[in-house]
Amino acid sequence: MDRLDKSIDGLHRASIWGLQAGVAAYVLTAVTGFLRITSICPCLAFLLFFIIGSAIAAFIATLEIKPEGKAVLVTGCDSGFGYHLALRLEKLGFVIFAACLDKNGDGAKMLKKEGGDKMIPVQMNVTSDEQIASTLDEVTEELAKRGINGLWGLVNNAGLSTFGHIEWISVDDSRKVMEVNTWGVVKATKAFLPLIRRASGQNPTLIQSAVFA
Repeated sequence: MDRLDKSIDGLHRASIWGLQAGVAAYVLTAVTGFLRITSICPCLAFLLFFIIGSAIAAFIATLEIKPEGKAVLVTGCDSGFGYHLALRLEKLGFVIFAACLDKNGDGAKMLKKEGGDKMIPVQMNVTSDEQIASTLDEVTEELAKRGINGLWGLVNNAGLSTFGHIEWISVDDSRKVMEVNTWGVVKATKAFLPLIRRASGQNPTLIQSAVFA
């Protein structure tokens, strides 16, 4: 079933890329034709670019990342995007260090229950230097036990958000957002960067939070 899902997803991406290339070619040909720079038929150019774009996209879609021997740390896994990303990556075969605010909370317990032996919930508040250092030691030790050379990926997902006019938001609330969304990302990245560099031969991945302030 997973293989079928990947095939459908690959075909979908190939079609989208091909359509985009085709539209671009059609517009380009129409403009150049209007300017009398070329006399290429727009329909022929559309078809040509669609075929080429689809072929390239289909080839890229076949380039799968092998998860064996790769570990990823995801922050903010108590709920939401981080929670589901951790489960998805673990299902694909990655060793996952799921950083939670509360290692004994419901989110961490559900991750352990729904995940397999490659799901490792860890306690880490990204604003706490002590917890980051403790998690770094725990991750380093676990990687050594599993014979994994460094962290292949770090996803700085943990984040806070606040909405409303500036007059409605207190300075303390703004400070909390900055502590998590900005300095939390900086602290986590700097702490785990040595492990990420250690896995440099595996083309490691670093993903910053979408709410980076």
